[in-house]
Amino acid sequence: MPHQAAVIHDYLYATASVSRADADDVLLEAMEDEGVPAWRRWGMYLAVRAFGGSHYGYAAD
Repeated sequence: MPHQAAVIHDYLYATASVSRADADDVLLEAMEDEGVPAWRRWGMYLAVRAFGGSHYGYAAD
């Protein structure tokens, strides 16, 4: 079963229904709720903050 945090984050990115920063914050909080270890959730969060910009809003076109 895929991590629900990632599915939600991908939907928010695809639709650009919230700001990119808010979508990334949702990812971080959802991973915490899922029990993802801090080192992994912060690594993923920092990666999407640094490299996710080109994917934001890809389905809104």
